[in-house]
Amino acid sequence: MAHFVFNPFHLEYPQYNLPLILGFILLVALFWSKAKPAASKSLAGRAEKVQAEIERAESLREQAQRVHDEYAARLAAIEREHQEQRDRSAEDARRACDSILADAHETAELIKRRAEEEVARERTRQRILLRRQVVEMTVAAAESAIATLQTDESQRVLIQAFTERLGSRPMEKN
Repeated sequence: MAHFVFNPFHLEYPQYNLPLILGFILLVALFWSKAKPAASKSLAGRAEKVQAEIERAESLREQAQRVHDEYAARLAAIEREHQEQRDRSAEDARRACDSILADAHETAELIKRRAEEEVARERTRQRILLRRQVVEMTVAAAESAIATLQTDESQRVLIQAFTERLGSRPMEKN
């Protein structure tokens, strides 16, 4: 059996190596001389397109940043305005509450004053009624006393008591 060794750099015909290498070099040189300008031109065009796209993207990014900044400024202004509105509303509500409380206190004071006045009037009215009742009772008692004193017997007793008092007193000289 024959022994076979695979070696990718093993050349069976070494005499053809030099012409093969020279042909390859010539082919590369020919390709380089003819294809390089076209490839350079194509690559330069592509580089210009890439650069234009980069500049366009940068321009769009700057424009987007400006729009973002504008919206951020608008949003900040809206938030400030909203906060100012909330502050104004809170202040208006506080003032309204204070006004309502002041009105309620005034109304309560007015009601209290009217009640005190009503109580004073009622007290005066009751005093007048009480005085009338006392006067009526006094008049009734006086009428009763007078009625009891108008009898002959009571008149005699009164006269006798009066004369006894007069008799027991020493007489004054004028």
